[in-house]
Amino acid sequence: MSLGAAASFSPLGVLLAHAATPPPVYHLPFPGNVVWGVIQGINSGRSHVGRAAFAWDFRMPTGSPIVASRAGTVWMIRQDNTQNCRDLSCPQWNNYIVVDHGDGSSAAYLHGPKDGARVRIGQHVEQGQFLGMSDNTGQSGGPHLHFQVQYNDPAQYLSQSFLIGFQEV
Repeated sequence: MSLGAAASFSPLGVLLAHAATPPPVYHLPFPGNVVWGVIQGINSGRSHVGRAAFAWDFRMPTGSPIVASRAGTVWMIRQDNTQNCRDLSCPQWNNYIVVDHGDGSSAAYLHGPKDGARVRIGQHVEQGQFLGMSDNTGQSGGPHLHFQVQYNDPAQYLSQSFLIGFQEV
């Protein structure tokens, strides 16, 4: 066996192979022909801490299109709420779409309107595919999209987020 082949089976070889794997590419979660401002970024405000520390809030009018940031399978949907609150007391009112990327991560898209999802659980979506629309439901002080990429947790629609970059930025 060659030295290179032996190294590929060692822990160091596995670590090097993992380090050489390019990170997944994420795109902004709205169509490329529009620009929306960030109203709350990572590790900021009262709500982007803990498991939502690496979330982004994009200001956008009610009814603005939301698209898949990365390909995957629609894993969770809730779209039965019309209420909202301006504080941290009503996360149970959040409407959301969660897309599983198949690698232990998922993207969560929050605050859509009642019956606003345009995808179904189990549906495969491509990057850039229309998922639904923005609104102001749940824990929200105004129309926007709360977006975060997170480690999958089957018990929760929001779990520990992690830092990503967007190809367009």
